[in-house]
Amino acid sequence: MGYQGINTGDFFKHLKTVWCSLDIGAVEDLKKDCFVNWDVDLHITRIIMQLNDEQKTMERDGIKIADANKLQHFLVQCYTSGLFNEKEMTAWENKPVADKTWANAKKYFSDIVES
Repeated sequence: MGYQGINTGDFFKHLKTVWCSLDIGAVEDLKKDCFVNWDVDLHITRIIMQLNDEQKTMERDGIKIADANKLQHFLVQCYTSGLFNEKEMTAWENKPVADKTWANAKKYFSDIVES
C-alpha cells in the first residue's frame, strides 16, 4: 500500500538501490557471465548480437562493459572457432591499432564469413 501512486520504474529503481544492491564480487561474477562462448554452428551475427545485448543489459544495471573488453572476448572466440585461417587472423593482427575497434572487427569477420 505504501507504493500507491509510484510508477513501476521508480519502484524497481528503489528495489535495485535499496534492497538488491550489488557488491564488487557480484559485479565481477556478472561481468564474467556476460561473455558468452560462440557456438560456431550459429552464424557470427548471433555472437555479435549476444555480446551487444549483454553489454546493454549490464549498462542498464549500472555495470560498464567496455567495447575493448567485448572486442577482446570476440577475438578469442574468432581464434578458437576454427572458422578463420592464419592469413585472415594475421591480416587482422597487422592492422593499425586505431583500426582495431569493435565496429571494424564485426565488419571484418562478418565479411569473411559472408564470403
